[in-house]
Amino acid sequence: MTSDAALSERDIAGLPGARLHDAPPDTARAVRQFIETHGLRAALWVGDLRPCYLVQTHRHGIRSVWADACIDPGRAWRLRWLPLSDGAALQALKAVLAAPGPEVERLAALPALRDRIETPGALQPGVAAAPCDMSERDALAVILHARPVWFAAFVDPGEVSAVLQAHAMASRLSHRLLLILHPARPEDGAALRDELARDGWRAVLRSEGEDPREETQVLVADTEDELGLWYRLATITFVGGTFAGGPTRSPLEPAALGSVVLHGPQGGAQADAFERLHGFRAAHRVAGAEALGRAVEKYLSPDAAAEMAHHGWQAVSAGADVANRLVDLLDELLNEAGA
Repeated sequence: MTSDAALSERDIAGLPGARLHDAPPDTARAVRQFIETHGLRAALWVGDLRPCYLVQTHRHGIRSVWADACIDPGRAWRLRWLPLSDGAALQALKAVLAAPGPEVERLAALPALRDRIETPGALQPGVAAAPCDMSERDALAVILHARPVWFAAFVDPGEVSAVLQAHAMASRLSHRLLLILHPARPEDGAALRDELARDGWRAVLRSEGEDPREETQVLVADTEDELGLWYRLATITFVGGTFAGGPTRSPLEPAALGSVVLHGPQGGAQADAFERLHGFRAAHRVAGAEALGRAVEKYLSPDAAAEMAHHGWQAVSAGADVANRLVDLLDELLNEAGA
């Protein structure tokens, strides 16, 4: 696997036998040396195509698949390499996967590609369901005894006040409502619990093994490996960092587990993920504490929460068709290559 994007070894940890290498420069010599050094058997291109990569893999008898195929009309290489439009290099592509739309017309202008173009859609970043000890989840569900629960994840210190204001507001409508409050820095958990107690909140601390009691208003979730547990227990998740503009988590994580996604105006590095959810009407943007409180009230309704959770699942599963087709094609390529 090669990349000139911000991939890390952690990103490919779940891929058996995968190794991460820097992409070689787009020159014949560099690409040829890379192919020969690593013994390439098959290739996957994503996005705009690099001419030297295509030509050198073809010359080495390596077939490939082009996914999220696109051609920038302004790129000089397209004019420079236009003779390839009728040549064997493009014909060595097993399939070209593209999103329906104008890009397909540009691709079809290259005669060698016309009978190879498929339109299953665009690739979408995937999301793995956060792990969870299901026995612990079941035990807590019994303790909560059908209490309504919402979760504020990775809350910046500057956002705690707004989250608590929203909780106080929503609790007037649902007196048994429990807030699971996850601080952005878990080491702040004990101090946060003590501060809540001084302000009159009945709070317990997860790292000290405290379970919520019927009178508990806030559970401070200061553990680092239980996100999947809270997403599964909470009907609603507020994504922290989106009020303060600090680091935040992917909103696709709670959406994948059926939790309604609420967030502030600051998407940060996750802006694309939030927009993906909004494209399916699967997230609710709020401007501040009062709007957050109203949103929590709204999605305490089972019907409203179920509708939003359904939209969330549609957003998370979007792109499954193209991903499945891509896996099939790559499997065929590797079988053909004897890998």
